[in-house]
Amino acid sequence: MVFWREITIDNLHYLEAVFPLYDLVFPPEVREPHFVFLSAIKKKECFFHYLVGVESDEIVSFATAHYLADVNTGFIVYIATNPSFRKKGIGTETLINIEKILKVESINAGHHDLRAIVVETEKLELAQNETQKEECLKRNLFFTKNKYSFYQAISYVQPPLHNEESPISLNLFIKSAQEGIPKEEVCNIISSIYLHKYHNINGIDMKTLINCFNMMNIQVGKETGG
Repeated sequence: MVFWREITIDNLHYLEAVFPLYDLVFPPEVREPHFVFLSAIKKKECFFHYLVGVESDEIVSFATAHYLADVNTGFIVYIATNPSFRKKGIGTETLINIEKILKVESINAGHHDLRAIVVETEKLELAQNETQKEECLKRNLFFTKNKYSFYQAISYVQPPLHNEESPISLNLFIKSAQEGIPKEEVCNIISSIYLHKYHNINGIDMKTLINCFNMMNIQVGKETGG
């Protein structure tokens, strides 16, 4: 049986236990430095959640996410299943549980439900070998099966997570009870992700973020320093 735990400042031993799986599953280009997770956990105002699935003291899955209060949207940053526990439905169970946590945040903020949930995923061209290609295809299919839709109207880029690197072209998937979220709303969601996640948590400077906005042809608002 899988037990679900949220990592907080009181049980940081789980954080260290997850890092080997995190480093194994994600390509270096989209892996954040480990200290970023601790920084997010310490900042209660960032609505950060780090969920882990544990079975017999072994990490079987994890997911991290932010609730973006200004746009009433959940942003799932990472989600992965231990390769030894795949094909057992744990990935979907992990996704359902992190979605529930985000929905509670939305209700606590006075909403009936989340406006949307978004997630970034690697593009196939980012894969460096056949194994990574297979993982990329599985990941994108996983979100499609769980009612996330690939958003094509914006050529999304993730800001560089490491110094002196370039922005990374990624897929942006969106899940919403309402079909056809207006492009303006999606732009606002991306702006919120950039401000609250990549600037406030990762510490990426606004000049770099504005360059990414320009690449996506997104108008920068006053709240992001434009």
